Amino acid sequence: MIAALFPRRTASCRRRGARLAQALATCVLWLVATGSALQATDDLQPAGPGPLRLASLSPLAWVRLGFLHQEPELPGAGNATGFLALTWANHWDFTEKYVVATDSWYRIVLFDGESVLLNPFAEVGLTRRLAVSARVPFVYTGGGAMDRTIEQVHGVLGLSDAQRPRFPRDTLRMDIYRGEVPTPLWPEEGPGVRAVPPVASIRYALREGPDPWPLTLKASVNLPRYGERNSLYDRSGHDWALGLATRTRPRSGLTAIGSVAYVHLRRGRLVREDDLVTEHLSLLLALGGWIDPDHGWSVQVQHATNAARGTGTGFDRDTSEFAVGWHGRLGPHLTLELAVYENILNQGNAADVALHAALNARL
Repeated sequence: MIAALFPRRTASCRRRGARLAQALATCVLWLVATGSALQATDDLQPAGPGPLRLASLSPLAWVRLGFLHQEPELPGAGNATGFLALTWANHWDFTEKYVVATDSWYRIVLFDGESVLLNPFAEVGLTRRLAVSARVPFVYTGGGAMDRTIEQVHGVLGLSDAQRPRFPRDTLRMDIYRGEVPTPLWPEEGPGVRAVPPVASIRYALREGPDPWPLTLKASVNLPRYGERNSLYDRSGHDWALGLATRTRPRSGLTAIGSVAYVHLRRGRLVREDDLVTEHLSLLLALGGWIDPDHGWSVQVQHATNAARGTGTGFDRDTSEFAVGWHGRLGPHLTLELAVYENILNQGNAADVALHAALNARL
């Protein structure tokens, strides 16, 4: 009866449910397989490094809610943790469409430039199982200096430049074409610091560690009215997300972490009205370990479902963001992480390449 009354909504819910089930199954199977592959020891080793302090580098994630995946452990009552992350990224997406009727091409988007994302974060433990946090990002966009190096690397590896040579190097263009005249993603043209909505979060430990499979629930909401001037939205509202994170029991100093989140987004417009999706999934899988007491490593992939539909751009496809990192202890409560990032599957919907650094502190 319900399906007959609401066939489109029911079908849409089924698709979303299937994608969520697939993401959860992938996360669980990967963690189980990784945990069973490790050699068990009687004594637990220190947990490996957590995920890199790196949210999605999609330009749309700057002005929408980009979910930050974390390890399941909480600071504890009266304790605080925080980090200051700096990420330098190169972006490229040029999409045009051929119209048979007019025998001509017209542009859809041109995202060309570089960003420097400053991401300060602080979290305070209210009780042993409850913590609250805030993240206040800032992003500087400009022409940058990576274009020539990227083209040279592509040439050596035999990779496509995706029409990069058609446009001047190291020039900022982040334009959406809703007709002949381009609409900038931000009203302010030229290089500068862009407004990014701050994010508030709360985490609750459903199952505490260090026993196998600690499980933590995270809820996040962004505050767009305190940092929003862009061309995607003409209405107020908030984006919010719910996520679950867990890790395997560390064996021989190796740790596998999985996190999945459901993200609900406001309606918005990229090319045409309401072509931005209002729901998507984000999945993180990470593996890391300590080489010695002061040096560690991590690899991770963050996968998210499409941010738009029917635009003909890379944002209609899922994103898969890969990063390799090094972790070093600078003191008993201070660590440094350095990482290299690559958008490995679908170009045009996140950063092409990025360099990342973060300073993590625990008080």
